[in-house]
Amino acid sequence: MKRKTKRLFLLCALLLAFPHATYAQPESLHPDVSIRQFKLVGAQSIRIAYNPADDLLYYLQLPGQIFALDPITAERQQVASSVDHGITVAVGFAIATDGTFFVVGNPTRGGNNIGVIVRGELNGDQRVWSTVAETEPYARSTGRDHKFNAIEVSPDGQYLLVNSGSRTDHGEAQNDGREHPITSAIFRLPIDTRDLFLPNDEEALKDYLYADGVRNSFDMAFAPNGDLFATENSDTRDNPEELNWIRPRHHYGFPWRIGTEDTPQQFADFDPPDSDMLLVPGINMEGTFYNDLDYLPPPAGVVFTDPVLNVGPDADHFRDSADGLIKDASDEGVKLGTFTPHSSPLGLVFDVDMKLGAEFTGDGFCLSQNDSTLRKYAPFLDPGEDLLHLELTKIADEERYEVRIKRLLRGFTSPVDAVLLDHKIFVIEWDGSGKIWEITLPLRMATAVSEAPTLPRSFTLAPNYPNPFNASTTISYTLPHDGHVRLAIYDASGQKVDQLLDQRHLGGSYRISWDGTDREQRRVASGLYFSILEFGDQRQIRKMLLLK
Repeated sequence: MKRKTKRLFLLCALLLAFPHATYAQPESLHPDVSIRQFKLVGAQSIRIAYNPADDLLYYLQLPGQIFALDPITAERQQVASSVDHGITVAVGFAIATDGTFFVVGNPTRGGNNIGVIVRGELNGDQRVWSTVAETEPYARSTGRDHKFNAIEVSPDGQYLLVNSGSRTDHGEAQNDGREHPITSAIFRLPIDTRDLFLPNDEEALKDYLYADGVRNSFDMAFAPNGDLFATENSDTRDNPEELNWIRPRHHYGFPWRIGTEDTPQQFADFDPPDSDMLLVPGINMEGTFYNDLDYLPPPAGVVFTDPVLNVGPDADHFRDSADGLIKDASDEGVKLGTFTPHSSPLGLVFDVDMKLGAEFTGDGFCLSQNDSTLRKYAPFLDPGEDLLHLELTKIADEERYEVRIKRLLRGFTSPVDAVLLDHKIFVIEWDGSGKIWEITLPLRMATAVSEAPTLPRSFTLAPNYPNPFNASTTISYTLPHDGHVRLAIYDASGQKVDQLLDQRHLGGSYRISWDGTDREQRRVASGLYFSILEFGDQRQIRKMLLLK
């Protein structure tokens, strides 16, 4: 069994050995969830996304090839390569609602790293490529570079969120210093940005810095309520992998805090491994852990934001820092922040259109990429290579989330990304054969307009309830057949304040909630609002009154 190449390790920080799974094919652990092999697509397939402009799936391969894939017939066609967009090692991919592609890559220049984001816009039947942004060259580390990777389009279509991974494992000294201003951060760029130069300078980056102190948020996704989440690959110490609620101007602790643990190397009495139960000789004790008198102090006045806490029952094994023993957090009555160490959570998706059955409605899903035989992962007895159901609960008065995690499927082979379309999750694997799996989840039952199980007869946007409301209300609508749906909220001046839906829907009756609570970057005041529903060439409008 071969370990992943160093090249991909440096780019993606997936930290995998890629052993083959025990199972002949993935196995469902839920009676209402089924799986089938959808397509064999070949090695080095790294991202998969949905294009609402043409209702097709697209997947990206590491050398830069992009393929269109019909989600019904599984027919595919190559539509771009590195010759078109210039990215020869491509690790990030997103598609805007108008069908514009965004690809992220990391070329080198003079032995230094460069992060590059390119845009591919349709002009007739041709796609025209241009540069969104390029970073100043910054020094490569001695083997821990995670570089620029994940990219996500904001729900309102106005911004790009892009992750820049760390250049260290846990803040240790590397070639030319430790972390740089351009690393271990998430940046936000206006979506129409062109030819932006991002300098490796803290002051010059402040207008684009969205969140700081993330080690490697290799995947990001927006929940139905508009909150942004990211999975986090933690360091080689036995710290939990993280799920973070990403908010503007928050610092997530790296490198001074990982998971819910302080990095011990910052303290003068650090004497590994004897002083640290989370370092095990022969497993994860390596030369980068040492008594480090020059370790930089935390930034003054900054309060670190901890990850989402996992209440179990799955993906919550941990090594106890008090006695060094492996334990199950939910069995011990403790909450883990968030996933079993070294499990490498990826492929984060949410049921943003609220289409899934009641057990899953509005929830999230992610993949554990690593296999249980991986050296650093093996002691935790967590099978890995699975699909996890994430049931998030917002603790509003404490401004945090908790998550209940349940394993839905197991037996993938290095699953690397996922996309949710209607009530199906498509999972793409990195392994040599490069399979895409189609997972079918229960569809939310439509409210029947009669006792017969027929589709609604008309396109209808019902009055919201309650109305007036504070601070959330429910919007109901019916669709007589399948088609593309757009649902947005506008204020009395005609300005859009929220985009709730912009995606293909099955015919049926649906409900969706809108929360008018004030948020950073989006101030929603009391007053008159309008819900506008578009379906094909039809359009309906309803008045809503928000009272705070």
